[in-house]
Amino acid sequence: MSLWNKASLIGLPLVVAGCLGTMAQRLNPQPLQIDLPLELDCIEPPKFEVGYEGGENYLVMRNKTYHFQSTSWLQVDLCSAGILEISGYGEEAGDEAPRLAAILNSQVLDIQSFTQEHTWKLRIPAPGRLILGYFNDYYLADVRVATLSHFEVKSSQCIGVPRINVTRASSSKWYESANVATIISSSILTAVPCGPGQLTFSLVGREGNNAFPQLSIMQGGKVLAQPLSRAQSQTVSLEVGASPVKIILLNPYGKTLADRNLIITRLKFSPR
Repeated sequence: MSLWNKASLIGLPLVVAGCLGTMAQRLNPQPLQIDLPLELDCIEPPKFEVGYEGGENYLVMRNKTYHFQSTSWLQVDLCSAGILEISGYGEEAGDEAPRLAAILNSQVLDIQSFTQEHTWKLRIPAPGRLILGYFNDYYLADVRVATLSHFEVKSSQCIGVPRINVTRASSSKWYESANVATIISSSILTAVPCGPGQLTFSLVGREGNNAFPQLSIMQGGKVLAQPLSRAQSQTVSLEVGASPVKIILLNPYGKTLADRNLIITRLKFSPR
């Protein structure tokens, strides 16, 4: 998972509040109701599948290796008791190793920490649906963020919020109901005024690498302004035409400082 994607996933609630910079957060799953099957779907050898992931690429499977990059779990139906051999290793962060929880029919069997590669021999006491879950993710990053809010256009033709969108598949976000946008990486925010007039918005920044974000605001190929954000909110006001206004971050910055992950390299079930 890329720095920008992971930063946006764990930081968005903080960004809206205007306080995302050096981020450290433990990612825990929301309470989920796990529906147990009426009948087990057993095959030999057992097939492990993604049962849940909190976001895209939280759990990546490559060549029978499972990379737990954030809150997620594998699941499998087992029709007998037995021994499950789980080999893997962990990438520590936040003074803690990643842990794998084994849950059978909603009951926790055991929890194992992984640092250096080793094999965990887990006793499965009965048939059922087994979940192998990674729930103690940790991520720390230094990220430069610009938060823009209270967009408004005042024109002789209209008064209102411009139509806004951000580059697709980017970590920057637009929250229409809150009238708040965040620019984290080198994506483009486009604001379409309802007519020519005065465009205003509030700007607050969070520094990364000891520097605050700086915007470049353009319309029709011309630079209208390049405001430098600061920790305190400031109002940006510009005369604009009716064509789209593009806003970019001139100095994007992001650096991962710590990232806890769990890699499972082998799963072997021996029925008893």
